[in-house]
Amino acid sequence: MFKDTTPTARQQADAHALATDLGHLPLAIKQGGAYLAQSRGISLDAERTIARIWTATLRALEQANPLAVQLLHPATWLAPDDIPHTLLTPPGTVTDDIAEAIGALAAYSMITTTESTLSIHRLVQTVLRTPRTSDNPQWPRPLQGRDSAEQAVLHSLALPPSQESTAESQWDALIPHLVTLAATAPPGHRDAPLIDAYNTTANRLHHQGHTARTIPLLEAVLAQWEQVLGDTHPDTLNSRNNLAAARAVRQRNTAASATEYDRQRPSGAE
Repeated sequence: MFKDTTPTARQQADAHALATDLGHLPLAIKQGGAYLAQSRGISLDAERTIARIWTATLRALEQANPLAVQLLHPATWLAPDDIPHTLLTPPGTVTDDIAEAIGALAAYSMITTTESTLSIHRLVQTVLRTPRTSDNPQWPRPLQGRDSAEQAVLHSLALPPSQESTAESQWDALIPHLVTLAATAPPGHRDAPLIDAYNTTANRLHHQGHTARTIPLLEAVLAQWEQVLGDTHPDTLNSRNNLAAARAVRQRNTAASATEYDRQRPSGAE
């Protein structure tokens, strides 16, 4: 007698939820299905399940193209979209090798790519930033790529001898990545080499009318000055005032958005 393999309503709901968490990435969904098939009857812990799925993906990818994984780790700490290929290219690496590695990442559904930039799924970033746990000892170290990302941004900002200042367009292209680096710094981590870049980025955003976006940058700057200069140094006090002002702007923006939503909501709507 054949066993009924029709998925139950609960299994269908779990599968749909997992596919959503996986961003509907084809390879990830295939691996997720295989995992569920091998683990019938389990109660899904989404974060742990996804971590195991991506661990398997990374192992397969590392065997197929180790350079691809080397590029993936710094991308984990940058903004998810519009990452220049050049920002992930280690010094001395052959261009064709980079193109092949990026192609491998795209083939494994870890990224999407254009001729000059790539985007990485936010879930991939979240999982790769997650520290190893006792039941997952093989998971990559969370900082494996953080230093590379910081160095890549600093290298991109470095001025050649013939140039007096970084181009405006270059700064604007790097702003999202600097904001993300500041926002994702692990506890206790200090981005000392990036502090000047954080300050410059915060000033640019403020003058562009995006003061609320400066908060992660200003928090990183303040933490650095508190550690190095102390609580009462003028630079520390100035940073604290700048951060307070940015938070006040964010609060006003939030209140204004809520007011506008209430104004536009149809009468009687809940």
